[in-house]
Amino acid sequence: MSFIYNAWSGRLARAQRFSWNPDGTPNFGFPIPAAIRLNVPSGEVGSTPQKAFGGTGLRAQYFSSQGTTPSFTTPLATENGQNVDVNWNMSSPHKVVPADHFAVRWIGQIQPRYSGLYTFQTFADDGIRVSIDSKNVIDAFAPGTARATRGFIYLEAKRKYPLQVDYLEIEVAARASLYWQSENQAFEVVPRDCLFPPAN
Repeated sequence: MSFIYNAWSGRLARAQRFSWNPDGTPNFGFPIPAAIRLNVPSGEVGSTPQKAFGGTGLRAQYFSSQGTTPSFTTPLATENGQNVDVNWNMSSPHKVVPADHFAVRWIGQIQPRYSGLYTFQTFADDGIRVSIDSKNVIDAFAPGTARATRGFIYLEAKRKYPLQVDYLEIEVAARASLYWQSENQAFEVVPRDCLFPPAN
């Protein structure tokens, strides 16, 4: 079985060759996820993969929060080298942080591989908000069950932008993920190698 990229109407489309089962039905196999880049067949034009930037991740600060508006003043703990893709479920995110009624602030910089209009998406339980270059991209900072929220911002390739992600956990399950996508950027969790600590 083989896979190829084809140019179609100015967009990249992925085609999959398949085989036939002995009973005459098609065997499509298992598609490779879109985030995995494949070699373009000889003679066809494809997008040029961008090198990783070598980011070391964001700084995470953990706070106690007894309401829906945490103060984010004195962190109980701090960790470095993170991206925003966590599922603590019913557990505590850190040994000095309670399993419920806490908040997290991730701070640092984000560096996109491509220029273009980006769609950012969060999936969080409970609340989350995202600020990029001091612009409020996503604001869903309120109690609620796990849900997806989207926002949009134009970013220039290889430029570092200040990033802040605030997360609020009230009770029961706790999780938070940050995704991005653009015309050239496949939908994925924003990877650590595109994230950096604060500039100062």
